Amino acid sequence: MSYRVVVLGAGYAGIEAAMTLHKKKKKTDNIEIILIDKNPYHTFLTELHEVAGNRVDAEAVTYPLNKIFRYTDVRVIQDEIVSYDFENNKIFSEKREYPYDYLIIAAGSNPNYYGIPGMKENAFSLWSYEDALRIRGHIEDCFIKASQETDPELRRKLLTIVVGGGGFTGVEAVGEIAIWVKSLCREYGINRSEVRLYLVEALPDILRTMKEKNRIKATKYLKNRLKVEVLTNTTITKLEDDKLYFGDGSSILTSTVIWTAGVKACDMTNKMNLPKGHACRIEVDEYTQVKGFDNVYAVGDIALFIHEGQALPAMVETASRPVRQRQ
Repeated sequence: MSYRVVVLGAGYAGIEAAMTLHKKKKKTDNIEIILIDKNPYHTFLTELHEVAGNRVDAEAVTYPLNKIFRYTDVRVIQDEIVSYDFENNKIFSEKREYPYDYLIIAAGSNPNYYGIPGMKENAFSLWSYEDALRIRGHIEDCFIKASQETDPELRRKLLTIVVGGGGFTGVEAVGEIAIWVKSLCREYGINRSEVRLYLVEALPDILRTMKEKNRIKATKYLKNRLKVEVLTNTTITKLEDDKLYFGDGSSILTSTVIWTAGVKACDMTNKMNLPKGHACRIEVDEYTQVKGFDNVYAVGDIALFIHEGQALPAMVETASRPVRQRQ
């Protein structure tokens, strides 16, 4: 008997799933493995900050899927899925339908703006290859404009950069930008003291998943070596064009707000009639099987996987972690 397994999404979890299926299946198994993604490449999400901060060329954070699966029998299809029919085991793009015997949903996540007014409309996200390129181009454009600006307030606004979110992505992003700023100042004749860099975190510390001594060390490095103003216990309440408001009533003018404070699955899972929990992530059991479905699985950021009473975080390490296998 033949089976068709469709893996939706070529992020870390999707690639891990397709590769594992290929390695586990025997030569006598009649299993077709199909991987579908809207892009022809995999994006190294953990390295996007290096593109945004101009450390590496843009091509360094992508890798063609056909090369990843060159020596496998995984069939890669570039398409974007827009609807789902779980009762009849089919998923659909605008022009095609894809029947399956088993479906593995690994479609990832999107930035979570937590309903903050103006954030989605006016801030930069750092969640894709295109996002990183957009940020890099924008920051350099701000320095070019600032070098020609005679109005002190407009110049200050152009040279003020805010990163919202003190997790790994936010810290890495502001760190890369701080290093790049030194060369930008030299190139465009701007005094480094004119540039203001902020890292804003609502919790008492940045990098909350790290040990306290490492959090303290990272904070000191950002403040003392990179001249970043680290604002903890600080909530952002609104972003209105170029004005950022905080919970204490204060505000600053800035041309650049980069939002890295969290992710959710809602944009994708709202189209799926599947059980969902926190941040719209799909509820799965210890085998990553979607609750109530025999042939649908969810892995990576889009899955709400509970381990020892806690939901595993939406991180690469989690997405690539092997799960318990049925006996």
